[in-house]
Amino acid sequence: MDAFQIAQATAISHPDWLTGWVGALIGAVFGTMLGGCIPLWWTSRLRRLERNGEIGGMMVELRLTQLYLTALLNDGIESPLYRLPLSMFEQALPKLIGDGKLDLNEIALLVEYVNRIEELNRGLDRAAEASTIPANGWVLAAEHSRNKLKAENILLEKLDRLEGLSVHDGAWDALFRVEESDKRWWFRVWGAISERIKRPPAPAPGN
Repeated sequence: MDAFQIAQATAISHPDWLTGWVGALIGAVFGTMLGGCIPLWWTSRLRRLERNGEIGGMMVELRLTQLYLTALLNDGIESPLYRLPLSMFEQALPKLIGDGKLDLNEIALLVEYVNRIEELNRGLDRAAEASTIPANGWVLAAEHSRNKLKAENILLEKLDRLEGLSVHDGAWDALFRVEESDKRWWFRVWGAISERIKRPPAPAPGN
């Protein structure tokens, strides 16, 4: 193969457009895409981790609220010192709505939950005020009855619009769904496998 044939072969295997303006354009586009995708991926990852912590905090507040509502219904204390926690909901719910992870029904449910808890906390404040005046015993008893009814409506009332769930349980399910949707697919698969392993075997027919 003479020098001319070698030059031709080189030109075929390395076209001019790879080293010309087309190649430069492809490199620029690829570099821009790569440079833009990495920060977006990193930001999304950080937000997912932050959201996971926020949802965990909101679910802790739901569990504490369940304990306090049960105590309010059963302990007979007319003016308890506790108030139902909402700090994580107030901080995280607007961001969770902005993330687009909740559908409209879930947004309405979580906003309703927050409003009901705020209303009950105001009722507990009124009961505390009434308890400071001995002559207002009947006012305290009336506030306590109203607060118990509010607590029952939040925790125990099963609503058809929530498919038989209470407002409290519906809020828990909405947050749990978002938490599960944020997990990587391999965590979801492993969770399903683990749940299947833990599940007791079905009884044999006739037993």
